Amino acid sequence: MMKENASFKRFALAALIGLAGAAAGLLTPMLIPAVALIAFIGVCWGPSYFAIAIAFTLCGVACGNSSGPIPLISMTASVAAAASLLTFGLRKKLPYRYITLGLAALCFAGLYCSIGLGNVLAGKAPYKTLVDNLAAYADTYRKAGTSGAAELIETIGMLSDTIPVVFYGMLIMISEGATLATVLLARQFCKLGGDLRPMARFREWQLPQSLKIGLPVLAGGVIVLLIAKVDFAQPVLYTVLYMLLPIFAAAGLGCLLFVGERRNNGFMKVIAFLMLFIAPFFTSIIGVFDLYSGLRRRMLKIDRLVKEAFERAEKEQRNTVTVDFGDGRGPQIIAVRRKRIEEAFFDSASDPKQFGEYGAKREDRTENDEDTDKYGNAVTGGAGEKPEDDAPTNENDDHENGGGEE
Repeated sequence: MMKENASFKRFALAALIGLAGAAAGLLTPMLIPAVALIAFIGVCWGPSYFAIAIAFTLCGVACGNSSGPIPLISMTASVAAAASLLTFGLRKKLPYRYITLGLAALCFAGLYCSIGLGNVLAGKAPYKTLVDNLAAYADTYRKAGTSGAAELIETIGMLSDTIPVVFYGMLIMISEGATLATVLLARQFCKLGGDLRPMARFREWQLPQSLKIGLPVLAGGVIVLLIAKVDFAQPVLYTVLYMLLPIFAAAGLGCLLFVGERRNNGFMKVIAFLMLFIAPFFTSIIGVFDLYSGLRRRMLKIDRLVKEAFERAEKEQRNTVTVDFGDGRGPQIIAVRRKRIEEAFFDSASDPKQFGEYGAKREDRTENDEDTDKYGNAVTGGAGEKPEDDAPTNENDDHENGGGEE
């Protein structure tokens, strides 16, 4: 971490960032970059400058939630706690998944208390204010009598009927998305001067294996509630659905990007992002398939073994590269070099029989100095890109949505 030194320039910048955060407090979505910048100050400049920035920001949050004491206290407390947790987590190099989960819980608590706690204390449903606001909008359009008002009023009525079912799920999904964006932004800012925990590339993020058991348990519980026709069955269904949808969609996107990079197919990457926004449910299905099939995990293991084999051969000055894939066949020859291996960073591999189509990058390759696979074919191609922060890929690492780290 950067040492905290007294500096008028830093003081002024912290105050300016705090003022920007105060303005962001009037518009809730802008709190994402505001909290990320505050965490940057806390990580790279120290607690004194952090206090300056957070004080200004909390003033703006208080002004933006001055409709009552409960929204004011809940939002200011959750923003202060989130900024503190994010700063502490980055400084202590905690796993990003724990930081993200903690922030998501704080974000959900802040949103729920701000929107629904007052209603709950008054003996009403937590979403009563939202339903009343929609009813007021519908009444305004009804009185205006403008063209198309009937269709708009009907749409508002459908939204009012949907809110009781999706209320909790929407709050969870918003919290997950907001906190993941905040963590990633804060990390990008802090890379300028902070000593941070390595983070895996997005294409290598994976879900925890415990979800293999947790997903069917959740699904079974929801099915039992629906069969039993319990009153709260539908809200539980949509809550679980909206909680898991962003997680599996991110995993599915990572899987598609992983395949696209292995094939050097830039068009496939574009399609992957389009699918995330156009068909998130389909992307989520890919994430579920990736979790249960373990396809990407196995391919990452092969990549790691091959890369280690080339590096070992280079270190030992051997011309033959062998890999034991753990399938009972023993060490397999995947490449033969006619001259000494000079550079070998291997990041792309598929079937062991086709390793010959990939090759280590050679800046000084000559016509008579080439690689060949075990069939005698020339090996051509470039090395894969280097992992971010030089973080080695390990099959036992827990790459999770929201910040897989290695």
